[in-house]
Amino acid sequence: MESTPSTASHFGPRPKGSPTALAELLAAFREGARKVQARGLFGAARGYALIQLAEDSKRPLVCVEADEEAAEALERDLRFFAGGRAVVRIPGDEVLPYEGLTPDRLIAQQRLAALFRLHLGERAIVVCSIKSVGRRVLPRAALDRRSLQISLEMEQDRDELARKLTAAGYARVPLVEDPGTFAIRGGVFDVWSPLDAQPARLEFFGDLVEKIRSFDPQTQRTSAELKEISLCPAREIVLDGEGRRAAVATVRAAADAVETPSRQLRELIDDLSNLSQDDELFAAGLTAILPGFYPGGLSPLTEYLPGDAIWVLDDPLELERQWGDLWSALEDAFSQARKKGELALPPDQHFVHERDLRPTVEKSLLLELSGLTIGADAAVGTAEIDFELQPTRWSAGWSRCASAA
Repeated sequence: MESTPSTASHFGPRPKGSPTALAELLAAFREGARKVQARGLFGAARGYALIQLAEDSKRPLVCVEADEEAAEALERDLRFFAGGRAVVRIPGDEVLPYEGLTPDRLIAQQRLAALFRLHLGERAIVVCSIKSVGRRVLPRAALDRRSLQISLEMEQDRDELARKLTAAGYARVPLVEDPGTFAIRGGVFDVWSPLDAQPARLEFFGDLVEKIRSFDPQTQRTSAELKEISLCPAREIVLDGEGRRAAVATVRAAADAVETPSRQLRELIDDLSNLSQDDELFAAGLTAILPGFYPGGLSPLTEYLPGDAIWVLDDPLELERQWGDLWSALEDAFSQARKKGELALPPDQHFVHERDLRPTVEKSLLLELSGLTIGADAAVGTAEIDFELQPTRWSAGWSRCASAA
């Protein structure tokens, strides 16, 4: 019987890994390479190598994974080896904007906290999935306008602070137990910023901030004395005056596209004018028109990313496939929403298309990670590096990567 060539024969012979691969990777960027392809780098060793790259190049990184699970795994590995270096993961929503479901509030708060840190210029290692790197986000001006800084000995009217927090999407509650909430009891003002692991207690003497302490929300006991706290927005849909006016204009335009009956349109406009942003059912119906709450729409994530970052694409072929699947799902869901007469804005107002992100990536320094060798030759100007790792043995792979340094 004639033998059948194995599947692996379609890919070039797997090269033997270099025992000095990590040193070669660092040297390639140090010597001016614009693009590097690294094969056989996976698991915890990948996190170690990327931390070394960030330290050696003195540049931030933007790491893109195919899905949330892979992004979360990379974040864990990076944090393990990071030392004092900042790692920021930007999470993506589990649901699409046209599914009529309220996105997880905690995920939205984590995303806002990450954007705030980048907005302040933190040169972090950023970890994204295809969903999160493609998702449009709050414009920087809107995030800045809804963020607050409170420090000791500053003058701050408590009622004004409560109004500002409400405008930033915080909910007033009897007892602070969750991020994005605040409570007032006499001269004590409790607030939990999405930026922090614990809430803070502000003690006022008149309008003077006399003390700031973090505390355990379960026991209410003080855990640390603070000099200042930062308060980033707690929601992406905020029904302040500007947001309501912009949303009403958006609703009118979207209603014309699906020929919404006049009575239904008037009811929705009344709801936009009167209902609270804390109404979960009402908020769920607004997700499909979220970009309309911001004059000029939402912004691409690249507005927040450092311009000198090295982009790290983990398995470019899989990323391309995932991006195509995401865009197909968005277009199908939008089409279905329109057929049902639901108010919705098109996908390109919620997400950035891959072709629009490509110029940013191509003009940046680029590291492509892959486990496969496709073809024999790299593109001109591309450095190729092969790591000698064993995918089924974490300890062996890690030790070899470490020794390569």
